[in-house]
Amino acid sequence: MATYNGHNEDASGNILLSIGNGMTATLETGTTASQAYTKGAYLYYNNRLCKVTAAIASGNTLTIGTNIAYTSLGAELTSHLKATNGDEFYFDYKDGEPGYYPSASKTASQFVPIGGTMSETLLWSNPSPTSSFAAQDVTLSQPITDFTYIKIVCRLSTSNSTQMAALFSPSDFGTVSAYPTKQPSITMTAASGSGGTVTRYSAKASSNDNSTIHFYPGSTTTTGSGSTKNGNTIPVAIYGLK
Repeated sequence: MATYNGHNEDASGNILLSIGNGMTATLETGTTASQAYTKGAYLYYNNRLCKVTAAIASGNTLTIGTNIAYTSLGAELTSHLKATNGDEFYFDYKDGEPGYYPSASKTASQFVPIGGTMSETLLWSNPSPTSSFAAQDVTLSQPITDFTYIKIVCRLSTSNSTQMAALFSPSDFGTVSAYPTKQPSITMTAASGSGGTVTRYSAKASSNDNSTIHFYPGSTTTTGSGSTKNGNTIPVAIYGLK
């Protein structure tokens, strides 16, 4: 494998771009395939990451919706990690490098880098993080769709300053209109001595609003139907990573 302008080339001279976790995507500069592709392979087309949805022969026309589909790095890494680790993986980043831990303990030696670097942008901060946090909308400085991951930081309770954080893909966010018949998919659950286990759901305020996040009340059940405990699992900040 040769190197071209910092990128790897395969035996045919096609430029391979690393997209993380050992996965690569071939850079296509025209509308026809420069090589054969199997279903599930990756390529860059029109300067966007695509996944091959049907086998493509060399020279065939590349068509969105027919043999390729636009995708995102976040979606593919999430899918890949779930396939290899189940749901028990935890995104994080260390020294500016994205990666994941295979368990919630997040032991430093277990960190698995997925390649590349990330920058972090503060999108919202709680002006009163030690106070009870009722259900409410928060406005972000930039839409979640501008980022690969969204990190939500929560404080355990008004009396416990311990913080926890979790990373999500923007596509993970459900909408308020879908709740409770379809629960929002973003949840933060914390256990504390005084409040027990408290879950906090969040979702987009509406399907076409990517800059407003609604936080539901803290609940003692994972279905959101338990006792309200707004003094627990308090949202502290939201960050965008890319």
